[in-house]
Amino acid sequence: MERDSYINLFKKINENLKARNYQDATTDSFNVFKVLGIEYREIYICRLLGAILDPDGAHGLHAEPLKLFLRQIGWDDEIPEDDLSSAYVGLEDSTDNNRRVDVLIRIGSYTIPIEVKIWSDDREAQLNDYYHHYFRNDFGHQIYYLTPDGKKPSDSSRGKLNDGNIRCISFEKDISAWLNTLSENIPAGNRMVAILQDFKEVIADMCSKEKAYAEILSAVSLNEDSVDNDNLKALIKILESGKELWEEIRKQYLYSKIKLGDGYELTEPQDVPKEYDGHCVLSVRNKSDEIIAWIFIATNLYLVAKRVSADAKKKYSGKWYDLPDASDDEHSAYPWIRFGPNGIGKSFALNKPTSALVDCKEVHIEELIRLIDEGVDNG
Repeated sequence: MERDSYINLFKKINENLKARNYQDATTDSFNVFKVLGIEYREIYICRLLGAILDPDGAHGLHAEPLKLFLRQIGWDDEIPEDDLSSAYVGLEDSTDNNRRVDVLIRIGSYTIPIEVKIWSDDREAQLNDYYHHYFRNDFGHQIYYLTPDGKKPSDSSRGKLNDGNIRCISFEKDISAWLNTLSENIPAGNRMVAILQDFKEVIADMCSKEKAYAEILSAVSLNEDSVDNDNLKALIKILESGKELWEEIRKQYLYSKIKLGDGYELTEPQDVPKEYDGHCVLSVRNKSDEIIAWIFIATNLYLVAKRVSADAKKKYSGKWYDLPDASDDEHSAYPWIRFGPNGIGKSFALNKPTSALVDCKEVHIEELIRLIDEGVDNG
């Protein structure tokens, strides 16, 4: 019965994701913004937005980004284009009660406050305070509320503000459309084209994660009428398992997908140098039942060999590293090498849960294992 609850939960989540036509954004290019993880850091996202919007920014595009942004949010007919070059774009603008608005645009007598919410929660009376700081009791203005999907702010944050005082905009629709239009208006050779493309990929990742969370919450139906449902119980048990569950899933993946060649097998960790056994997940045995290597995971997946033949060093030249053996008085080293579905020497991060396992690619290291075994035989 408990197993059925898990199966039902997974089916429900999968159905919801398919119905929303959700899929991860992928790219073969290196994206520095993803490396820095800015999709998880609101302050960095705001800095990037501000830098692009600023007419005096280092992008060299002058007021073009600001003009197209104002057009996207419906302001292009109200503000004279000649005034844009003198616009002020500020970040974390302080209010009377020591709060800070994420992005502020001032153009002459016009004020456009933008509050960005990606992963953080609304604070009590936050938008209400921002609005009254800039517009006092004049309820003929709007404050902008920017989120991944354009959701509305909480009642506690909006206070006495009505729907007409808050304009909800989204990264998924408004910011993406703005960046697309801006890219189309920049010469192809301009380096800003690549920067904008990287930013769009970060936004796609951010929005896909937001959708995934929403679908999971939808699957568990977390509301007053169904807090006792089986899906919620199953999800809580999964979350409680956390790290241990992921470690078992990836171990089963390695058992299933790593191909060693005839006569070799993966076994549970044994005879691991004690200084390094915290990262060891499996041992590799040869036809003589001798351990010739270990499978380790720190950040990436890698193989540590007892010894390596000259042919193995030559075959994979430049890809081997030495792992110091702290217990050896002669300071010998265990050679190690990264590997994964994309080949020998390639990084494959498995320290945290990753959808990369869904591809179910086999990991072929038959030749590497054979050459390592030759080194052991000759040792």
